[in-house]
Amino acid sequence: MSKYKDTKLTIFQNYEEIIQDAIENECEDVTYQLIGILPNQTVVKANLYNSKSGAKRAEHYFLVDETEMKAAMEDQKDDADGIRNLSFEDFSKNYKSIFYIRAFPTMDFKPAKYFAEEVLQVIPAALRNQGSKVDKKLLQNYRKKWKTVNGIYKTIDYAQINAVLEKFDVDKTKIALFGGNVSRFRTPNNSLVLSPLTAAFSLFQHYLCQNYENCKKKDSCIVKFQKGLVATLESLMAMDQTIFMEPQGAYSRIENNLDLMCSECINNPALNMPSQYYRKVNTDIIAISEYHQKCQKWGLPVYPNFMCFGNKGIQIWMVRLFLYGGWIEKSLGSKKKEEIVRYLSVFLNLMVPLEVLDNVYYLDFLNHLAQGSGQPWPAPGSNLEKQLKGYEPIGINFEVFSNWLEAAEKAWQLPENSSEPIMNGFPEID
Repeated sequence: MSKYKDTKLTIFQNYEEIIQDAIENECEDVTYQLIGILPNQTVVKANLYNSKSGAKRAEHYFLVDETEMKAAMEDQKDDADGIRNLSFEDFSKNYKSIFYIRAFPTMDFKPAKYFAEEVLQVIPAALRNQGSKVDKKLLQNYRKKWKTVNGIYKTIDYAQINAVLEKFDVDKTKIALFGGNVSRFRTPNNSLVLSPLTAAFSLFQHYLCQNYENCKKKDSCIVKFQKGLVATLESLMAMDQTIFMEPQGAYSRIENNLDLMCSECINNPALNMPSQYYRKVNTDIIAISEYHQKCQKWGLPVYPNFMCFGNKGIQIWMVRLFLYGGWIEKSLGSKKKEEIVRYLSVFLNLMVPLEVLDNVYYLDFLNHLAQGSGQPWPAPGSNLEKQLKGYEPIGINFEVFSNWLEAAEKAWQLPENSSEPIMNGFPEID
């Protein structure tokens, strides 16, 4: 008789991803760690830190919450290496209360795919913790069915997870599903893998921004290489989008295209996104002048901050969006441009806050990239441009309104030892 059939999985569709720049240990090569904060304020992190040595040494990759990690660190006397060397089985036996399984984005922007191996790793540990026996024969059959072949890692969907957990009668209240890091993924055995989509975006951001400045044949190289890059992107778009593959399998798809370029171009570094933009929180703000300087340096178009037009700052997520968008607009001249932009826009969607996905300016920006009109964005004289410049509905832009609001606050401030505000009226709008 099934005891836990009617239990429900916990699903966190949205969570906040922040970055911790340092951790309390003496490993010099430890630089930063990605942390997910769930809506219930639970902090979830990886069992290993993002260090050069740690990533190579660790044989297991799994997710833990802050409470579990704190207990483990106390037992290990704050030894990060000790944590890395703990197997999933040992960690689960001693510290686990909730098992976290990562969801990965798919082409339709529904994070509905999960590593089959990660699910099968959780099942025996969860059964042990709930005091149930493991059907070893059934588990072996599933491992054969979902095993990794030729570096291709299989994924399953929510219905399959639910079904297999019910097969083993796992208490699903102890299982939580939530989104994983969208740029890179690690398997349970700590192998770095890419989906065809992430491989395409990785190739795009690296090779599309190739530096041709010192090339005597740069016009020819640009045309040839972009043609090869488009062909590579199209081949990745045609693959099964539910699998993951090792990086060398993805990158080998473009190696043949390097032959299309001269030696000077091959040896020049690509203009990759500066690392400091990866190590910032999406909501961090930089000076808009810094964004303009990057565009000028790389010859990219400049787009207006459509969330706060006229403000002197711009959020990091928008900087990333505009730099990638600028590269797309500048470099993709293929007839297949609209299809490729649609494909890559899945990743652009993952870069922006959820409330922006249906923003009229954002949607128009994606359409602008796909159309490749060669015109500025937003279109000069369009209603969107007028709205961004503050011509409606109150006739002032964000910066003017902010200055006015600050002046109003000063005019209406409460004096000390008084419960009555000083009513000096509204300040004039400059």
